[in-house]
Amino acid sequence: LDGVFDSLLSAVLVGSDETLSNWAAYIEALLAPFIEDIASATFGAERHGDAGVTLLQCTSLPPSAWTTKKGTAENLQLKMGNASLDYSIPVCHVTAGSDTGFTGWLAYPTEPLMLGDNGVELVLPDNPRILTVTAGSSAAEGFFGSLTMTKQNIDYATQEVDFLLR
Repeated sequence: LDGVFDSLLSAVLVGSDETLSNWAAYIEALLAPFIEDIASATFGAERHGDAGVTLLQCTSLPPSAWTTKKGTAENLQLKMGNASLDYSIPVCHVTAGSDTGFTGWLAYPTEPLMLGDNGVELVLPDNPRILTVTAGSSAAEGFFGSLTMTKQNIDYATQEVDFLLR
């Protein structure tokens, strides 16, 4: 299954400018009429309207994700401690308004999250771009963006078909 995904993602993502493989560009085009300089606008930037409102944007970190480097697709596993995760991690970024003094990430993990086997810690940005979080929270790829979730969903679908055929 890894080889199939490697070939598929390399063919689809590398050098492609389609909406599916460039979801951030699609979201940028949707938000550009409403948010000035959406390409670099951050949650911490000065707001001219609704300055007193607390902003909350949520997304989830998949247990694994595909990345392409030098034309080769690689699946990176998210780990907490030494254990690979088989579930998504919910995260929300809060930007303080007049009703709260907290700005930062609300995240489930109780230990640092690591990427792959190299021991590289996943660090969420202090002042994320609105475009990045919005694109991440609405990504069209769904479970196909994560090998772990794809295997889980294929297994589940197979069980359902087996149940229906009995």
